[in-house]
Amino acid sequence: MAEEPVKYDPAKLMEMVRDRIRATYVSLIPDDQWTAMVKREVDLFFEEKNETTYGTTRSSRFKDVVFSELEKVAKEKVKEELAKLSEGFWTGEVSPQVQKLWVDNMGAIVANVFGRAIQQYAMDISQRV
Repeated sequence: MAEEPVKYDPAKLMEMVRDRIRATYVSLIPDDQWTAMVKREVDLFFEEKNETTYGTTRSSRFKDVVFSELEKVAKEKVKEELAKLSEGFWTGEVSPQVQKLWVDNMGAIVANVFGRAIQQYAMDISQRV
C-alpha cells in the first residue's frame, strides 16, 4: 500500500459537509442551525445502530466504508500472493516461493501428517485392547 492513511480531522469533515449542504440551500438557513445540521450528519455517519429485533448492533457507515476498503486491499494482496505461489504450475516447475515454504516447514509438515496418522493408529489400538 503506497499511500499513507490520512488522519481523521472532524473539523475538516464537518466543513466539507457544511459546504455541500450550503451549496444546495445557499444561505437560507442561519449559521447556528447549519452547525447543528452538520453535526447531526457527522454523528450519524459514525453512529452504530442498535437493532431491537434481535439485540444486534449494526455498524456505522464509517465502519462499513473502512471495512469495504480494507476488504479490497486484502483481496488484492491475497490474489498477488497466490499468483506468486502458482508460478510455473502449467510448466511443471515448482515456484521458488513454494520451494522455500516446503524447505522451511518440512519438519512441521511431516510431523503433522505422520503424527496424526500415528495418533489415529494408537487410538484404534487402545480401543481394541
